[in-house]
Amino acid sequence: MFDSTPPLPNIIPFPLEWLAANDTPEFRAACRELTATSGLNPLFLQYGTNLLALTGPRPNWTDFPFKSYEIPPPLEETTLPEEAVFLDQLNKHGNTLLFTVRIGDEVHLLKIFADRTILHWPNRTHRYDRTRPLFVEYDPFEAEKDAYAHLLHHGVCAKGIVPHCFGHLQLGRARMEEILALPGISWECEVELRRRKRPLDALLLQYFPDARRLTQDDATEKLAETAMRALWQVHAAYVQHGDIAPRNILVRPDGRVVLVDFNRARLPCGVAPCAKEDLLGELSEMWTLFYQQYLPNKRIGWVPPQPVEFEGLADEADDWSDCGIVLHFYLAKSRYGLHERYLQRINIFNKDASLLDAREISAQRANIQRDSALSLRLPLYRTDISHFKGTCQAAYP
Repeated sequence: MFDSTPPLPNIIPFPLEWLAANDTPEFRAACRELTATSGLNPLFLQYGTNLLALTGPRPNWTDFPFKSYEIPPPLEETTLPEEAVFLDQLNKHGNTLLFTVRIGDEVHLLKIFADRTILHWPNRTHRYDRTRPLFVEYDPFEAEKDAYAHLLHHGVCAKGIVPHCFGHLQLGRARMEEILALPGISWECEVELRRRKRPLDALLLQYFPDARRLTQDDATEKLAETAMRALWQVHAAYVQHGDIAPRNILVRPDGRVVLVDFNRARLPCGVAPCAKEDLLGELSEMWTLFYQQYLPNKRIGWVPPQPVEFEGLADEADDWSDCGIVLHFYLAKSRYGLHERYLQRINIFNKDASLLDAREISAQRANIQRDSALSLRLPLYRTDISHFKGTCQAAYP
């Protein structure tokens, strides 16, 4: 795709980092002021139009299935050797239990699926059939296990683009007690493991101690191209990641990118199958993340306001009257060609009204309105079906 002849237009935009050397402090300050007041970076289109974006009604109702797909062998089951030692818990406040475990001279990552709640996933099969169920039952553990079976079979793990998976396993009561004996584990983990009656499902993965989560400060044009190529390699294994977000993109000191967390992955087989247009839409998300958000924001020195976390604030507050403002915004967000309803809540906890920053609230509201407008694809992003079909077939023959 990236080395095709002729090249696909604007997949990797023309480099513009050299322009930043000519930016004056007054220019960057003016751009930051406009971004703060309007919620839209005036340079967000400096790299041109995202031609990977799925737009218009016809692509949304057109399927481009894979023609040469074959289901790979299932992921092998393994066990932890007796000499395995649990070291520490990572991501203590995340949705998944992550532990480092030493096996011999190597340290691996153990991803435990304690909560095997079946999710209700949007049903994108037979989109033209209005009688189909809107949602299907989806198991995150089975999804990630099947995703790594594809990634291993197609050699993506060997390239270092994703962690190597050594297999899936189950942890019995004795192993749970070893975890409970670790100092400093989260109370959510302790509660879950103490009440657990059945074995825990887990994946044994490669651990990257030198990797860190992607941030805006890490963004460069070279890193953006590396991330785009890495995601395309994952797609070459017939795997749609399903959750392209900075928290799932790791950056190593040598500039390599590692994609992690495939518990929302979709495959051509299964209850929530994907097609070529879904993979193209995910590439479009990665393109937007770097070339319309991170790189333009980094150029002017703008750091978007971060969402406020309010875990447990309801317990700390004397009563709900102490909470300042809760803003609800329903966004019609286009994702993979389907308009879905999302609820975004901005919670502002404030006991002192004088501390409430009205300008920040206004900027947050503007950001939400901007995201909603972009997601609905303004006329600037419209592309006819012939261009979309040609791009899709060239990217995923």
